[in-house]
Amino acid sequence: MSKLRILAALTVSTSLLVSGCSSTDEPSAVKPTTTPSSGSIRIDDVQAALDAMVDAGSVAAVAQVRDGEDSWSGAAGLVELNGTEPASAENPVRIASVTKAMVAAVVLQLVDEGKLELDQQVDELLPGLLPRPVTVRQLLDHTSGVPTISPASTQPTRSRPAQTTPSPMTS
Repeated sequence: MSKLRILAALTVSTSLLVSGCSSTDEPSAVKPTTTPSSGSIRIDDVQAALDAMVDAGSVAAVAQVRDGEDSWSGAAGLVELNGTEPASAENPVRIASVTKAMVAAVVLQLVDEGKLELDQQVDELLPGLLPRPVTVRQLLDHTSGVPTISPASTQPTRSRPAQTTPSPMTS
């Protein structure tokens, strides 16, 4: 498995923990929980990283690693602060807006690898998804004009108007 994939998995795990971090002086006594895996994933290394995050004060750490057809999911720590139930890879994880930064990082990695272009039309990648032309760059900087649907409402709202070119900064 490539170092980039391991780094990505650990970055995701760390990001997921940010909202559930707490500081304690006691290392976790909870045994890690895992799901089965296939050959190429270095399970011991990933599990050790999860355990280290819990030992450093996080309530829990959860990761899923994929390498081709191989996959592995694991967890360490507790479901709740001061709880007794061990965390599991099957527990729901509330990550809120943390995914925006992760998705943006992956998109920029794909741009760096030459697999995407920032000024590429989304319709070239996902035909028919959006009702009008929007670029990858516009999605990343939230200037696409694509409506946002709030969880509390099914009515779309626009947070910013669509821009086709960057606007000059004003003082």
